[in-house]
Amino acid sequence: MAERWHLNGQVLVACNCDWGCPCNFNARPTKGKCEGGWTWHVDEGAYGDVTLDDLNFSVYVNWPGAIHEGNGEALILIDERADARQRAAAGHHRQARRPRCVDSVPRFSRHRL
Repeated sequence: MAERWHLNGQVLVACNCDWGCPCNFNARPTKGKCEGGWTWHVDEGAYGDVTLDDLNFSVYVNWPGAIHEGNGEALILIDERADARQRAAAGHHRQARRPRCVDSVPRFSRHRL
């Protein structure tokens, strides 16, 4: 059974597409390739019994075309204040439900930096 998780906080999203990011709808990127980044600050959250309060994490991506076509690269950053359990939980969160662009990171990245 999957662990329960929740996050409350803020996310900053930026990409090279026009406003609304067609990648969120499995469409082609506005400029032909996808370059974007997401940074989260967790005000309050947990993965199972692991608290994620006051932590930050980011994902920055580069795809040669649409995300769902694959062959992209992703850099995933986790707050240096996170302990081993929190780092593992943040990794599991990336495998759980989240915005479509970020959901694609593990499945369509050929490299994780």
